[in-house]
Amino acid sequence: MPRSPVGGLPGGRSEDFAVPLGAYDYGDPRGTQELREVLAGHLGRTRGLVADPEQIFVVHGTAQGVDLLMRALAAEGASCVGVEDPCLPSQIERIRVHGLVARPMPVDAAGVVINDPDVDAVLITPAHQFPTGVVLSGERRRALLNWARRTGGLVLEDDYDAEFRYDRQPVRALQGLGPEHVAYLGTTSKTLAPALRLGWAVVPARYMPQAERIRLLLDVCPPAIDQRALAMMIERGDYDRHVRRVRKVYQRRREHLIAALAKHLPGFQVEGIAAGMHVLVRLPAGVDDTAVAARALGESVRAVPLSRFSVVGNARGGLVLGYGRINERDIDAAVAALAAVIPA
Repeated sequence: MPRSPVGGLPGGRSEDFAVPLGAYDYGDPRGTQELREVLAGHLGRTRGLVADPEQIFVVHGTAQGVDLLMRALAAEGASCVGVEDPCLPSQIERIRVHGLVARPMPVDAAGVVINDPDVDAVLITPAHQFPTGVVLSGERRRALLNWARRTGGLVLEDDYDAEFRYDRQPVRALQGLGPEHVAYLGTTSKTLAPALRLGWAVVPARYMPQAERIRLLLDVCPPAIDQRALAMMIERGDYDRHVRRVRKVYQRRREHLIAALAKHLPGFQVEGIAAGMHVLVRLPAGVDDTAVAARALGESVRAVPLSRFSVVGNARGGLVLGYGRINERDIDAAVAALAAVIPA
């Protein structure tokens, strides 16, 4: 992760970081009013959300946001949630642990395939699908919203990597086109650091009572002092400046990686839009991506096999290569070492 956006506290001056005495007491389960209001403006400006502060929950990252919404869905009588295939295995577990069925929905070059799914909700990453790196097309977006309006289903929009698009402005959030049918999830885990455990969920009105009840039971309220710091960062422009700066850093790393792949693995298919902190490299038919990843790790190169993210287990082999933590000067040697362990 590139260096901290500020020297110490927001604005760099500790005397500015005044915390009201009431902040040390138990707070609102949804988070502080201050941060929720700041987030409503920030998300409306940067992602096109229709966000009422009263419907924003400050959560411990996207993971808790997904868990909160799964609990709310189960409490409302839902039984089945559609998931992208491939996707993070932990998302499947977050669905199943609450007694819900996870139904895989295939992903192609236009994003998740929408064929009137017989599910109560759909969990998607439309801005930058993980791990394929595709963007949900306009046609698929319209189909998904039409499905939600017709059936009353809920779309859970994990706005993964939306801050890091390198070739153009990112596609606006789906939530802005159907706020009553879309629950929006965002986080600072990529923009600042995962250890902060700060994220947000914008919850449709019909799920608010359950979500607020469940959040109170989970951990009463999120930490007020952390929220104060984030609110100040956003209000003063420090957060936006930091994102703009690190976006350039990650873009350079991606360019170095793409060049190294073209040099050492010519002819290999590299997939995913110019965004985020990873690319997907497809392997030749018949090559075991798990075996390749193991050999690469023996050369101190971490490549994650695409098959690890497959729900139904029939995905063509590939390697997910992250570049968020590698120095630019080390990329060429790492790709050369990777190329050496892939069967000809």
